[in-house]
Amino acid sequence: MAFTFFTLTFILTLLITTTNSQPSLNSVEQEALYRVLDSLNSNIPWRTLFPDDLCTSPPHGVNPSIYGSLTLVNGENMKGLRRLVITGSNVSGEIPSGFGELSNLEEVTLSRNNLAGNLPQNLSNLKKVKVVDFSQNGLEGNIPANIGNLESLVKLDLSFNKFSGEFPMSMKGLRSLEFLDLSYNNFYNIGIPLVLKDMSKLKGVYLSGNELGGVIPDIWGKLRGLNEIGLSSVGLVGNIPSSMGVYLGNLTYLALDNNKLIGSVPMEFERLEKLNELNLMNNSLSGMLPFSTKFVTRVGGKLKVQGNDELCVDERVIWSFAKVNGNLGKLKLCLHKGGYMPLQGQNIDDQQLRILGSLQLGGPGKLWIFPFLSVNRCSYAKLGED
Repeated sequence: MAFTFFTLTFILTLLITTTNSQPSLNSVEQEALYRVLDSLNSNIPWRTLFPDDLCTSPPHGVNPSIYGSLTLVNGENMKGLRRLVITGSNVSGEIPSGFGELSNLEEVTLSRNNLAGNLPQNLSNLKKVKVVDFSQNGLEGNIPANIGNLESLVKLDLSFNKFSGEFPMSMKGLRSLEFLDLSYNNFYNIGIPLVLKDMSKLKGVYLSGNELGGVIPDIWGKLRGLNEIGLSSVGLVGNIPSSMGVYLGNLTYLALDNNKLIGSVPMEFERLEKLNELNLMNNSLSGMLPFSTKFVTRVGGKLKVQGNDELCVDERVIWSFAKVNGNLGKLKLCLHKGGYMPLQGQNIDDQQLRILGSLQLGGPGKLWIFPFLSVNRCSYAKLGED
């Protein structure tokens, strides 16, 4: 069976050296690689096709028939294996318990395959592993309870599988972890894992697409290095804690869309000077958006607040909002005391009036803008219900 448009990359690496030259493989490491390739497709003469050092001349870009399982992968004959990367192929079956015997493994990336079953419990024996990526497969069951033993782990990506159960408390042992992606699995009604607060080196955490429920915990003071947070469609309720704006000064991406959040957007979000994407769509947020013209201009079309019917925008930044091409929905214009809305601009032309007309201005009922002096020129607008 032949497959196209996939990437096969098998690389064996040595320990990091101080030189820029690529280290060569010794005979044990080279043989370990051949054994892995044979376990995937024994009909291909790997040793004949790639007789040279596979570290300096790896089979990048080849399109042989890659299928079968990883049954033969074990520490007995593959102890030299440092990196195992198979992506976008048709490798199937379960991950064998022999994986836990690959004592020198530093990276295992088996994404976009057809793997099934549970993660082996002895995966925690891989003391040197820094990258574990099993994303986009059909894996299921619980995350191994002892996964926290992977003290060298920097990246853990189990997204787009069928994992369920709880997040094991041992995860607080992942103190070197910088990237955690558990999005789009079957985790249910367990809330945002509080063990995150013990992973102080985290830069990115993604839990979207799991019906976790609960409120957003106030744990952000211990996670100040975070750059990205993905919490879309996780069933969150309650308010957005102001501490997210206080402590997450390095944040560039925040997704809280498609939840059940209520209350106002924290004023402290204005402090997030590095933020360039904010998605608050489809919640039940209310009140005035606290963003300045500078903030709105910087985030631009990636500021998304559509689907929050009780949010409104202050007139001082209305033109900045109007210029944004993102999903702003039918924003309301916040009413000031007395029902009058002074407009900062003294030269309101037809195009700007059309922009104002596209917004759902004010409170309940249909509201009108009454321009004064002329159609193209007004100093303020009076808002009144029809």
